[in-house]
Amino acid sequence: MKSPDCSNLDLDALRGALVTNPNGFEFYIVGFSADLNKHHIMVWLANPADLSEEPLGIDWQALADWSIQLQPRLITPPNYSAPDVPSGSSLPSSAHH
Repeated sequence: MKSPDCSNLDLDALRGALVTNPNGFEFYIVGFSADLNKHHIMVWLANPADLSEEPLGIDWQALADWSIQLQPRLITPPNYSAPDVPSGSSLPSSAHH
């Protein structure tokens, strides 16, 4: 991920950050989940144009070429919690809009 000067943050500090993929599509980070057996971190993203849409889950490593603008706590949908990752399921390697 193309990050600002600080590159070592608590994951909670990233909630509300605006991320932009290489195609220019923007999303807010609304949560995280982890598959402890596979050592994957899933990032849950919301479409800023329609926050009522179901969040999109993407593997953290797929964000390598994305940029980020930190805006902690700016947006977290009410009553939102990251979905559970079913045991034995595989996480997507990338998501491109």
